Parts: sequence; structure tokens; C-alpha cells
Amino acid sequence: MVTRILIAWALDNPLAVILGAVFLAMVGVASFLNVNVEAYPDPAPAIVEVIALFPGASAEEVERQVTIPLEVTFAGMPGLKKINSKSLFGLSDLKMNWHYGSQYTYQTARQEVINRMATISQPLPPNVTPAISPESPTGEIFRYVIRVPKDASGREIYTLNDTKAMQDWVLEREFRTVPRIVDVSSYGGTVRRYEVQPDPDRLRRYGITLAQLQAALANSNATVGGDYINPGQTAMTVRSVGLFGGGVDPVNKVLGLKSPSASASILRAEELRRIREIRGLVIATINNQPIRVEDVVEGGRLLPGQLPGERGVVVSNQTRLGRIGYWSADRERPSGSPLTLADVGHDADDMVQCIVLLRKGEDTLPALKDVKKKFNDLNDPAYGRKLPGTRMETYYDRTDLLHMTTETVTENLCLGIALVVTVLFMFVNNIKTAIIVAVNIPLALLFAFSVLFLRGKSANLLSIGAVDFGIIVDSSVVVVENIYRNLAAGHYPDLPIKERILRFTHEIDRALLFSIMIMVCAFVPLFTMSGAEGQLFAPMAQTYAFSLA
Repeated sequence: MVTRILIAWALDNPLAVILGAVFLAMVGVASFLNVNVEAYPDPAPAIVEVIALFPGASAEEVERQVTIPLEVTFAGMPGLKKINSKSLFGLSDLKMNWHYGSQYTYQTARQEVINRMATISQPLPPNVTPAISPESPTGEIFRYVIRVPKDASGREIYTLNDTKAMQDWVLEREFRTVPRIVDVSSYGGTVRRYEVQPDPDRLRRYGITLAQLQAALANSNATVGGDYINPGQTAMTVRSVGLFGGGVDPVNKVLGLKSPSASASILRAEELRRIREIRGLVIATINNQPIRVEDVVEGGRLLPGQLPGERGVVVSNQTRLGRIGYWSADRERPSGSPLTLADVGHDADDMVQCIVLLRKGEDTLPALKDVKKKFNDLNDPAYGRKLPGTRMETYYDRTDLLHMTTETVTENLCLGIALVVTVLFMFVNNIKTAIIVAVNIPLALLFAFSVLFLRGKSANLLSIGAVDFGIIVDSSVVVVENIYRNLAAGHYPDLPIKERILRFTHEIDRALLFSIMIMVCAFVPLFTMSGAEGQLFAPMAQTYAFSLA
């Protein structure tokens, strides 16, 4: 009865139906342009990874002193399914998996872990602090490498220490201010370190121990707060800044300069200044004579004309655990060509690579849009937040994968319309009938996109690309074919055309309604799935239902 009333109203108000279809198409197009698109759904439950570094400890020591206390601390959290732990040389890694369910979100699980970390069952070794890893199974959305300018001889102007410092202290902070971004992980490069190379014979001559040398270096590289002084009606803070180099990172001094060579000269001069400060540090006093660091290091005091930084106190880097290489193509290699990769591209053996991580559960497209805006701003020399001459180069961007998803949907849409029009024209031999049925395909998909957008859901290749256009147009084909066949046969010639169409539609409306209900019921098992299966196939079932509606 309801179906008959709706069809009768549509026949009596064709203008309203056309305007409604146009409005639905406009809303659908707007939804299609603004809905978040994911390449694939995230099937993983809430997973929180905790990492603790214990430098120099064997795997057995890490297991006994770090891993087991952390396992005991985290055991029994609400919704926790299992804990997978791994103890390696100097590293403890724990992955905690929660049960599927809306009450066990990633944010809830993460907060529970943070609460438990404050109540560790037994004290951990000194300088061992567990931290939560920001990594997500689908969180790597953007990757880039840092290109360094070269001088006339082909040598890089900046050292790996400079590039790594810029990434860790400048670029990472900039990207972490982008909404929806949880962290930026960097690989490659070296971390600057000033090394003091003591001479055992000189230490013995002056009666200085290594402990005294270490204490003098630590105590002299600190800032000490004092009291207040009151000149007149004001109050001034008194403090002693004892940090080497005044506590200012040399990279910050060259940000915004124009010349790469001038910037590199300033960086090297700052390193030499810090070396001189370290060499001149007083360790102890013997017979009213100060014993400085340069008196007990290899080579002793500098000879006339000798530059600091060659021996005794040098600029080095922390121990490396690996390095990152990057190959890029200069031109395309034809299929079957005898050219090697070295012939068509070049390889950078040691670079700094960075990965931008998306917070779990956030939308990818808006995050990528903001990340690329920040990326372009940082690459602009006028922005002044990079070493002069350096350039960030993208080598992975998930936008390409997302565009492939939308292109697949568009291709399926066009191909489906073409096939429906062709097949209907072949069997019905009426182009108007074929076009009327084909119009239902884009309207059904646009309606599905509208519902997804209004519900705040994301479209992906599984939920949209797997839609069967044959099922979508099934009811339209049956209705239009029945009307066309009866009109061609001349049934009820005495009735008005609208009444005849209404009668022909009424002949099959109940059967169509039940067939659509049966098709929707066929997807009920997909609606009831839980776990990874539900995450993968439930969106597809919902999209099917919206399209059939």
C-alpha cells in the first residue's frame, strides 16, 4: 500500500521528483568530495606498545629486570586479551592487545597503560624509563628524506650531525603541531656528541681519576638558580648559566640565513668554541695551579698553530645502530632494457629519513592535507625553519593510494552504467528505457556516500569498490521492463497512461519489496560479525543496504 501511494504521488508530481533527484545528486556529490576516504579499514583492535631501553644489558638481564616487572604491572587491565613481550640486547618490547569492542578504544587502552606505568610493581634499573610507542598498524601516511646541498667538490656542506639535529629539534616539532599527527619518527643520521679522550699517563701524573673528570664535566655543564635582588621597586632573578655554548643549539643560530656555506662555517665555529670551553674546564687545583681538561687528554695542551678538535676533545656522534640509504630515479628505465638501476638513477648512501605517524582512529585525508601544507611551508626558504639549502623530498604519500581508491569507484561507476545501458538496449531495444535504469546507478552510489558522510564514516575500497551494480539496478530493470512490455502489448488501452503505469507497477511491487528485503537479509551475518571480520566486511554490508534503499 505504501509503495503504491509513493509511486502514485511520483507520477502526479514529476517536477518534485526531478528536483528531489537533483537535490540528492548535489548532496551526494558534496558528500563524495568531503567524505574521508581510506584505502582499507583498520582491522586491528586496540594495541598499545611499550618500549624500554636498557643500554648494555643482555637479553636475560632485560627479561629479569625490566620485562617481567612490566608484565606484572600491566597484567589484569580491563579488556586486556594478551601481552606479547620480547627481550633483546638492551631493549624490552611489550605489545598489549585488547578485546574488540566499543568500550575498549585505543584512547581508553592507552590511558589505562599510562595509569599502570605510574605504579610499576618493582623499581626498574637506573635510567630505564618505559615509554609508549606511537606506532599504529595503519599510521604511516607520509615519508620524506632530507637532501643536503653540496659544494664544488661534490662533498655535502652539512654533516649528518647537523641534519639530524635539524630534524629532531626543528622539523619534528613543526610536524607534531599538525592536527591528527601523533609523532614523527626519524631514521639515519648521527646524534652529535663531544668526546673527551683522557690520557691515562697524564691522569696518573696529576692524580686525577676518571670519576673526578666525569664529575667536573657534569657539574660544569649546568644552570644554577640563585635568589632575587631588588633594585628599587623591581625584582630580578639571579642565575648562573653554565651550559657549554650558552645552552643554545648552534642549528638555531643559522635558521633563516641565505648562504649554505656561511651557515656551515658558523656551525663549525660553534663546535670549535664548545671544544675550547671544554678544554679550558678546571678539574682540580694542585699547588694553586689549575688542572684543566686539556692537561689530561691525549696530546695535552694545543701547540702553536694546532686547531682544537683534532685530538683530546673532538666532535663525534653517538654509537650508530644502522644507516639509511635512498635511491631515486633520474629517468625511466624501459621494460627489457639492459640498463641497470645505477644507469637510470643515483643512490644516496647515508641520509636522514622521517615518517609522519597518524593518530589511531583519525581521518587520513584531512591529516594528509595539513601535513602537506606544513611540508610545503617548511620547504619554502622564506619560512626560515631549515638549514639553508636543505630540501625535504617526499618518497611516500598515501594520497596516491587513496586516489586509486576513488578512481576505482569512478571506473566501476562508468563501466557499470555503460554495461547496463548496452545490455538493456540489446534486450529491450529502447534507449530511453536503458537510460532511465542507468540513472539509478549514480543516484544509488551518491545516496550511499551521503549516508556515510552524515554518519561520520569513512569510505574505502572494500565498502565502495565491491558494490555490485547488477544488484543495485535489479529492481529498476524489473519495473521498467514490466512497464515497457505491457505498454508494448497494449494492455488497458482505455486507461490514462499514468493509471496504466501504476497498474503495471502494482503487479510486481510486492515481489520487488520482498526480493530487496531478502537481499538485505542476506547481509545480516555481515552486520553481526565482530572482531577483524566485522571491521572488514560490516562497512561493505552497510553500503550495500544504503545503495539498495
